[in-house]
Amino acid sequence: MNNSQYDAVKDLFSELLNSVSTEFSEGELGEIYEFIYIAEYGLALQTFIDIVIEEDKRINNYVVTICEDLAKLMKITDEVNLQAMRNATK
Repeated sequence: MNNSQYDAVKDLFSELLNSVSTEFSEGELGEIYEFIYIAEYGLALQTFIDIVIEEDKRINNYVVTICEDLAKLMKITDEVNLQAMRNATK
């Protein structure tokens, strides 16, 4: 990824985590932030998706769209379980 793509990924993650700040616990958000801090964006997204699925989080379509955009931007759509997350929409 180039610098503008990294910036876009960071912006999308910021928007994503702000969108779920009331649904996710501080510990859950902290786990995701740890991966973002060390630029492990794919792991951050997969961790987000895992939390949604494992903790039965109810998310809206806007959050799903952000996750899909992140996966496309990082070219990892085949590596993350977007369909399972889509099933968790409100």
